[in-house]
Amino acid sequence: MAGCAKLGHMYDYAQGVKRDTAKAMNLYQVACDAGEMSACSELGGFYTNGDDVAQDYEHARALEQRACDAAYWDGCVRLASLYDWGHGVTQDFAKASTLYRKACDGGYMDGCAGLGSLSSNGHGVPQDYSRATALFQDACDKKSLVGCVMLGSLYYSGRGVTQDYAKAINLFQKACDGRYMTGCAFLGRLYENGYGINRDYAEARLLYQKACDAGTMVGCTMLGNLYSNGEGVARNSVQAMALYRKGCSGGNMDGCVKLGDFYEQQGKVGVSKGFVEARSFYQRACDEGTKIACDKLKTLP
Repeated sequence: MAGCAKLGHMYDYAQGVKRDTAKAMNLYQVACDAGEMSACSELGGFYTNGDDVAQDYEHARALEQRACDAAYWDGCVRLASLYDWGHGVTQDFAKASTLYRKACDGGYMDGCAGLGSLSSNGHGVPQDYSRATALFQDACDKKSLVGCVMLGSLYYSGRGVTQDYAKAINLFQKACDGRYMTGCAFLGRLYENGYGINRDYAEARLLYQKACDAGTMVGCTMLGNLYSNGEGVARNSVQAMALYRKGCSGGNMDGCVKLGDFYEQQGKVGVSKGFVEARSFYQRACDEGTKIACDKLKTLP
């Protein structure tokens, strides 16, 4: 069944084939039913994100718990994330910490990066960027591309470290080269804005497209922004909306907010159901903890 899980991974992450979520999920399900824990965890990811399937946190939690109990450490990290952010469960930082620690102690460095994220966000512990930076650096040095992206994000924003776009670029590039597509999307943002590098909309578009095609929904939303603004591409609101919708349906809440913004403007010019649609998208993002969406809800008529 490892072969089914591997084939599912190829369809899931567009490795040598066009991304096909239906095929990926079917293959993961077959492998999971046969006891392949990596497949159970990947399947849980679909239900967590609502990626071309109805979002179902309870089902996701059960799948990740099964994988974690079998010492598949990525399942522990994904389960920890549910408790970290209160997705489908009561938010519980202590439980998240225990699960991240379990994975970290098992030698899975994404778990160590998760411990860093608790310190960075002040979740259950005093906010401590120095500790977060050290954990992210150690994880990155030991081949956790998640750790590299988290460390790069600190250098990008200047949180707890001196802002350094060059370091952020190197870290995002390392992650992107390792096929961790969030790194590609974040690298694209630097090219789009000309932070630490010459502005290059064409390169940004390629990086966003690469991430989006591989199922990293933040890439879809960022690509939608280029089409919405006509940056490096012909302005195309239809294409932008399609990308925002793809991002939102795959769990990227910025995409949901962008859709809400569009429908809110439609409502302001008298389009039937504009405000109703805007409210539904803002509500989804707000329910996932996106503060700007909650604020926008309060201003709708």
